[in-house]
Order: sequence, then C-alpha cells, then structure tokens
Amino acid sequence: MIKSLIKTLALISTLALSSCAAIHFENGEVVPDPEPFSFSFGMFDDELSSYDASISVRHRKWYHHAVYQTAELSNPLETSQVCVGLDWNQITTEVTPFDAVMGLLDNAIFFNAASVGLDLWSPWSIEYSCKEQH
Repeated sequence: MIKSLIKTLALISTLALSSCAAIHFENGEVVPDPEPFSFSFGMFDDELSSYDASISVRHRKWYHHAVYQTAELSNPLETSQVCVGLDWNQITTEVTPFDAVMGLLDNAIFFNAASVGLDLWSPWSIEYSCKEQH
C-alpha cells in the first residue's frame, strides 16, 4: 500500500515539475538571438549592446506574484523603459520547472502558512528582447 502511494506521489511530482506554461508576444518578425541562451533572472544589469537589424539580445528576469498569484509584487515590464530607442521584439512569460521549485520554497520556509494551504509567493520568468526600429 505504501509503495504504491510513494510511486503515485513520485509520478505526480514528476509530471507537475516537468510542465511549464508559456505565453509569447511578438512585434512583427522575430529577430533571432545571437546567443542561444542567457539566464540572469534580472539579478545582473544587462547592458543593451549595439544592435543591428539582424540581431536581438534576450534578457530574462523574474516576475513575482503573491497569495495564489492574485497580487502582483513586481512592476509591469515597460518596453519603453527597457528598450530605450528600440522596438520590443518578443516577450515571453513562462513558469519553468525551476520557477515552480523556487515557488515551493516559501512553503518549506513558512510551514505554518503551507499547512493551511496558503501560497504566499510564486515567480514567473519574463524573457524580452529589443530590436532596431524600422
């Protein structure tokens, strides 16, 4: 009985952590990223390097929600402020498996809140890119 319960919980955990949700917003033709992957979570200041019409650099940061994702803690992404003098190219919001694991940390730290089913914090990843204006 216990072995089947452990197997079921392992299967449910694996399925829950292997999924993600992603929404893509595109502004015209999407310009490819010259680097296949960059991961800073907004912890480091990403400098917008020199752009030409054939490249677009992606920047990634976290977006924070609270109380069952009903309260936004982060400010909205202002494309006019992050893409100064440039057009936004593509914006992707997603919950990656890493984001889901990090979102469970508040449940481990604040066990009393988790024991009554209260989800205090959950992060999303936002990836955005800018391109030259045409």
